[in-house]
Amino acid sequence: MTHTKPPAVLSNPADFYTRSNESVKFPLKAPDGGTSDHYLTVLGSESTTWRKARQKKVREQFELSLSGEKPLDTDDDDMKTAEWLSKLVVDWSFPQPITEEVVRDFLYNAPSEMDRLDSFISKRSNFLKKK
Repeated sequence: MTHTKPPAVLSNPADFYTRSNESVKFPLKAPDGGTSDHYLTVLGSESTTWRKARQKKVREQFELSLSGEKPLDTDDDDMKTAEWLSKLVVDWSFPQPITEEVVRDFLYNAPSEMDRLDSFISKRSNFLKKK
């Protein structure tokens, strides 16, 4: 027997709004996969910042395809992903000052965390206010 969730009561257009510029904590895992006390504070894929970065990336890819240049290799692609995701990190738990550049380097050199962050920011429910 399966249990289904009753449909949400949606009575006006605002009930469908998902754009959120709220940031949430993303807990970092230790290199061995265990827990750590560190975190990143991030925006999600429904944020204005993400949507602007995504549009920029789409334009860059389109221009690259029009130019006839060869596709990026994996290292370049990882660096682009780290650069793109770093725009969504607004704070972190480390004592070092945070900049997009240091976050980009952190994500590039911690690919498992970069992949986890990419999945996390894409999950809309992580950023919606609970009703």
